[in-house]
Amino acid sequence: FVCKSSSTEQYAALFYFPDITNSTTREEYYIYRIAMAGHANGMAIDNDAIYITGWVDKEDNRGEGNQEDNTYNNWIIEVPLSVIENLPKTKTGEKISTSKYNVYKPEYINETTNEYEEYTAAIMSITKYKNNNSFIIGRKISSSDNKNTDGSSKYFGYRLARLETDSEGIKHFVVSTDFNGRFAVENNMETTDTTGQDLCYSPYTGLLIAKWCKSDLPCKNVILRVDIDNDSYTTKT
Repeated sequence: FVCKSSSTEQYAALFYFPDITNSTTREEYYIYRIAMAGHANGMAIDNDAIYITGWVDKEDNRGEGNQEDNTYNNWIIEVPLSVIENLPKTKTGEKISTSKYNVYKPEYINETTNEYEEYTAAIMSITKYKNNNSFIIGRKISSSDNKNTDGSSKYFGYRLARLETDSEGIKHFVVSTDFNGRFAVENNMETTDTTGQDLCYSPYTGLLIAKWCKSDLPCKNVILRVDIDNDSYTTKT
């Protein structure tokens, strides 16, 4: 699957390649459209569904149309794989009905009341973590001492998140606020002024963070490879 849209688009294009590993069928693909997906670059997949961030990169793209309720720029869209498998095989960009997928407003659990409360930070990156319904999401570190001289971040912040079902059968996308549920990755690239929100976790490779340089090397792509499984420190190098 590939999910992509422009910075001003509120319908994302979802490209589906049924068998990209087979040389005779890898050119076979279908295109669908998903409302509420915003800029839509951030995407994860597990055995059950595709998960797409509803983040948009311009303030004026929220507050209207499909994004009007995306107050904190952090929607997570869950499209079941069973829905994709039963769609017509078309390249016309057929819109997937909003009744066929879930849109979560992320929450956290208040430690005092043990109740769900709205998570108010933007989410622009997501990947599956160790199991189905478990994720790593990006979390911007906004403190003033997290800036290099060129304005880039010294550390990239991440948190664990999960999908869980409450006693009434309602599903929640819950972001961890525990000490062990968040970590920072040192920005140790030669050119630190980069952009990009794509993530991929595998127990074989660790966390892979794709970045591309914005300033003097606009075409250079860098992938940070981070071992996040073998220690308990909150800062990873």
